[in-house]
Amino acid sequence: LAGTQVRTLYRPRRHLMPYIIMAMYTGTRSSRMFSASFIRQKGRPWIDLEEGVFHRSAPGEDVPKNKQAPTIRIPLRLLRHMRRWYKLGRRYPIEYNGQPITKSKALGKLMKECVPDKDVVPHSFRHTAATWLMKRSELSIHDIAGFLGMSMEMLDRVYGHHRTSHQTGIDDAITAGGIGKTKKRDDGGEQ
Repeated sequence: LAGTQVRTLYRPRRHLMPYIIMAMYTGTRSSRMFSASFIRQKGRPWIDLEEGVFHRSAPGEDVPKNKQAPTIRIPLRLLRHMRRWYKLGRRYPIEYNGQPITKSKALGKLMKECVPDKDVVPHSFRHTAATWLMKRSELSIHDIAGFLGMSMEMLDRVYGHHRTSHQTGIDDAITAGGIGKTKKRDDGGEQ
Protein backbone atom coordinates (compact mmCIF):
# COMPACT_ATOMS: atom_id res chain seq x y z
CA LEU A 1 0.00 0.00 0.00
CA ALA A 2 1.36 3.43 -0.91
CA GLY A 3 2.56 5.43 2.09
CA THR A 4 2.67 2.41 4.41
CA GLN A 5 5.93 1.92 6.22
CA VAL A 6 7.24 -1.63 6.38
CA ARG A 7 9.99 -2.67 8.79
CA THR A 8 12.74 -4.55 7.05
CA LEU A 9 16.24 -5.79 7.73
CA TYR A 10 17.30 -4.75 4.24
CA ARG A 11 18.25 -1.22 5.26
CA PRO A 12 21.53 -1.75 7.10
CA ARG A 13 22.51 1.94 6.85
CA ARG A 14 19.26 3.40 8.16
CA HIS A 15 20.86 4.58 11.43
CA LEU A 16 23.56 6.62 9.70
CA MET A 17 21.41 9.64 8.76
CA PRO A 18 19.91 10.15 12.24
CA TYR A 19 23.46 10.04 13.62
CA ILE A 20 24.72 12.63 11.13
CA ILE A 21 21.73 14.94 11.60
CA MET A 22 21.90 14.76 15.38
CA ALA A 23 25.69 15.20 15.49
CA MET A 24 25.68 18.21 13.18
CA TYR A 25 22.80 19.99 14.91
CA THR A 26 24.01 19.41 18.48
CA GLY A 27 27.75 18.74 18.31
CA THR A 28 27.17 15.93 20.81
CA ARG A 29 29.80 13.24 21.31
CA SER A 30 28.99 9.84 19.78
CA SER A 31 28.83 7.97 23.07
CA ARG A 32 26.16 10.36 24.38
CA MET A 33 24.04 9.98 21.27
CA PHE A 34 24.41 6.18 21.22
CA SER A 35 23.21 5.83 24.79
CA ALA A 36 20.42 8.45 24.63
CA SER A 37 16.80 7.39 24.87
CA PHE A 38 13.45 9.02 24.10
CA ILE A 39 12.15 7.25 27.20
CA ARG A 40 13.58 8.12 30.59
CA GLN A 41 15.74 5.17 31.68
CA LYS A 42 18.19 4.74 34.52
CA GLY A 43 21.80 5.28 33.44
CA ARG A 44 20.97 6.80 30.05
CA PRO A 45 20.95 10.36 28.70
CA TRP A 46 17.35 11.35 28.07
CA ILE A 47 15.71 13.27 25.24
CA ASP A 48 12.59 15.02 26.52
CA LEU A 49 10.52 15.42 23.35
CA GLU A 50 7.77 17.37 25.12
CA GLU A 51 10.04 20.07 26.51
CA GLY A 52 12.52 19.89 23.62
CA VAL A 53 15.50 19.27 25.89
CA PHE A 54 18.40 16.81 25.58
CA HIS A 55 19.81 15.77 28.96
CA ARG A 56 23.18 14.57 27.67
CA SER A 57 24.19 12.93 30.92
CA ALA A 58 22.22 10.43 32.95
CA PRO A 59 20.78 11.67 36.26
CA GLY A 60 23.49 11.53 38.93
CA GLU A 61 26.22 10.62 36.44
CA ASP A 62 29.71 11.85 37.28
CA VAL A 63 30.89 13.42 34.01
CA PRO A 64 34.63 14.05 33.51
CA LYS A 65 35.47 17.76 33.33
CA ASN A 66 37.09 17.37 29.90
CA LYS A 67 34.03 15.53 28.48
CA GLN A 68 31.25 17.86 29.56
CA ALA A 69 27.70 16.80 28.73
CA PRO A 70 25.42 19.73 29.56
CA THR A 71 21.68 19.71 29.05
CA ILE A 72 20.77 21.59 25.89
CA ARG A 73 17.70 22.90 24.18
CA ILE A 74 17.13 20.81 21.02
CA PRO A 75 17.05 22.97 17.87
CA LEU A 76 13.50 22.91 16.47
CA ARG A 77 14.61 21.52 13.12
CA LEU A 78 16.12 18.48 14.88
CA LEU A 79 13.27 18.21 17.38
CA ARG A 80 10.82 17.70 14.50
CA HIS A 81 12.93 14.80 13.20
CA MET A 82 13.17 13.29 16.66
CA ARG A 83 9.43 13.48 17.28
CA ARG A 84 8.83 11.77 13.94
CA TRP A 85 11.35 9.03 14.78
CA TYR A 86 9.59 8.44 18.08
CA LYS A 87 6.17 8.28 16.40
CA LEU A 88 7.60 5.66 14.04
CA GLY A 89 8.32 3.50 17.08
CA ARG A 90 11.91 4.26 17.96
CA ARG A 91 12.99 4.22 21.58
CA TYR A 92 16.48 5.53 20.76
CA PRO A 93 17.46 8.24 18.28
CA ILE A 94 20.21 6.08 16.80
CA GLU A 95 19.20 2.47 16.75
CA TYR A 96 19.61 -0.61 14.62
CA ASN A 97 16.84 -3.22 14.59
CA GLY A 98 15.25 -1.65 17.67
CA GLN A 99 18.42 -1.63 19.75
CA PRO A 100 20.70 1.33 20.54
CA ILE A 101 24.01 1.45 18.70
CA THR A 102 26.82 0.71 21.12
CA LYS A 103 30.02 0.80 19.08
CA SER A 104 31.51 3.84 17.45
CA LYS A 105 33.89 1.54 15.56
CA ALA A 106 31.02 -0.09 13.67
CA LEU A 107 29.60 3.31 12.77
CA GLY A 108 33.05 4.46 11.65
CA LYS A 109 33.34 1.43 9.38
CA LEU A 110 29.90 2.12 7.91
CA MET A 111 30.85 5.77 7.34
CA LYS A 112 34.00 4.75 5.47
CA GLU A 113 31.81 2.60 3.24
CA CYS A 114 29.30 5.41 2.58
CA VAL A 115 31.65 8.41 2.66
CA PRO A 116 34.87 7.44 0.90
CA ASP A 117 36.76 10.52 2.16
CA LYS A 118 39.31 8.95 4.53
CA ASP A 119 39.27 11.98 6.82
CA VAL A 120 35.57 11.67 7.74
CA VAL A 121 35.04 9.87 11.04
CA PRO A 122 32.06 9.99 13.44
CA HIS A 123 33.72 12.78 15.48
CA SER A 124 34.01 14.93 12.31
CA PHE A 125 30.42 16.08 12.73
CA ARG A 126 31.16 17.58 16.14
CA HIS A 127 33.85 19.64 14.41
CA THR A 128 31.36 20.65 11.73
CA ALA A 129 28.85 21.82 14.33
CA ALA A 130 31.49 23.88 16.16
CA THR A 131 32.70 25.43 12.90
CA TRP A 132 29.20 26.35 11.75
CA LEU A 133 28.36 27.92 15.10
CA MET A 134 31.62 29.90 15.25
CA LYS A 135 30.93 31.37 11.82
CA ARG A 136 27.71 32.93 13.12
CA SER A 137 28.78 36.33 14.44
CA GLU A 138 25.52 36.92 16.33
CA LEU A 139 26.23 33.96 18.63
CA SER A 140 28.42 34.53 21.67
CA ILE A 141 31.43 32.30 22.21
CA HIS A 142 30.15 31.71 25.75
CA ASP A 143 26.83 30.35 24.43
CA ILE A 144 28.52 28.19 21.79
CA ALA A 145 30.92 26.69 24.35
CA GLY A 146 28.03 25.95 26.70
CA PHE A 147 25.96 24.34 23.95
CA LEU A 148 28.82 22.12 22.78
CA GLY A 149 30.01 21.27 26.28
CA MET A 150 33.45 22.64 25.53
CA SER A 151 35.58 25.15 27.42
CA MET A 152 35.79 28.63 25.92
CA GLU A 153 39.58 28.26 25.77
CA MET A 154 39.32 25.04 23.74
CA LEU A 155 36.67 26.53 21.46
CA ASP A 156 38.79 29.61 20.78
CA ARG A 157 42.02 27.65 20.34
CA VAL A 158 40.60 25.07 17.91
CA TYR A 159 37.82 26.99 16.13
CA GLY A 160 38.68 30.66 16.73
CA HIS A 161 40.10 31.08 13.23
CA HIS A 162 36.56 30.66 11.87
CA ARG A 163 35.38 33.73 13.75
CA THR A 164 36.29 36.91 11.87
CA SER A 165 33.31 39.07 12.87
CA HIS A 166 35.48 41.04 15.34
CA GLN A 167 37.34 42.45 12.32
CA THR A 168 34.37 44.35 10.83
CA GLY A 169 35.66 47.68 12.19
CA ILE A 170 38.97 47.16 10.38
CA ASP A 171 37.09 46.25 7.20
CA ASP A 172 34.95 49.40 7.49
CA ALA A 173 38.03 51.64 8.05
CA ILE A 174 39.87 50.26 5.02
CA THR A 175 36.78 50.35 2.81
CA ALA A 176 36.01 53.96 3.80
CA GLY A 177 39.59 54.97 2.98
CA GLY A 178 40.39 55.87 6.58
CA ILE A 179 43.64 53.92 6.86
CA GLY A 180 46.71 56.15 7.00
CA LYS A 181 44.74 59.25 7.93
CA THR A 182 45.01 60.75 11.38
CA LYS A 183 41.66 61.17 13.03
CA LYS A 184 41.07 64.48 14.86
CA ARG A 185 39.87 64.32 18.45
CA ASP A 186 37.03 66.47 19.75
CA ASP A 187 39.48 68.54 21.85
CA GLY A 188 41.57 69.47 18.79
CA GLY A 189 44.38 66.97 19.40
CA GLU A 190 45.25 63.94 17.27
CA GLN A 191 44.46 60.32 18.05
